[in-house]
Amino acid sequence: MAALVVIHGNDRGQFFNIPKEAALVVGRDDSLLARLRDAGISRRHLEFIQHETDGKCYAVDLQSRNGAHVNGEKIDHSREIRDGDIIRVGHTLMVFVNKTLDESSPVDTFLSACEKLYADDLKKMRDHEARRAAIKEASGESMAGRTSVLSLGTIFGKKVT
Repeated sequence: MAALVVIHGNDRGQFFNIPKEAALVVGRDDSLLARLRDAGISRRHLEFIQHETDGKCYAVDLQSRNGAHVNGEKIDHSREIRDGDIIRVGHTLMVFVNKTLDESSPVDTFLSACEKLYADDLKKMRDHEARRAAIKEASGESMAGRTSVLSLGTIFGKKVT
């Protein structure tokens, strides 16, 4: 099995195992195993499928409004993902790891490594989100569900090992 680890967003530190020959759907819907608290994503946003025969894992965009990105490239329909790939949905960043995680897995150590590796880029993302919140507050306008294009510099060129 493989897993997704949330490295940035409301659900930072959460991880979701991807079962072989079964789908793991990520979204806001309460019924999902991989539920994220992110207004920028759809109820059923992205699906992950790992094939038992060859072990390859694929991310499939479920026709979400804002799309999904792997290593900075928008997923047209589906894309193979590999160990260390960065997946962005809404304001959430996840890392794909090619191993099964459980409660004893050193997720905190992994998050610390990600924080160091992506420090500059995560700071840019947090600053961007703070500016968006300030604009929302100043205008009194709801920005729920609206996202803007955000350049994350070199974050998508790095991989966690």
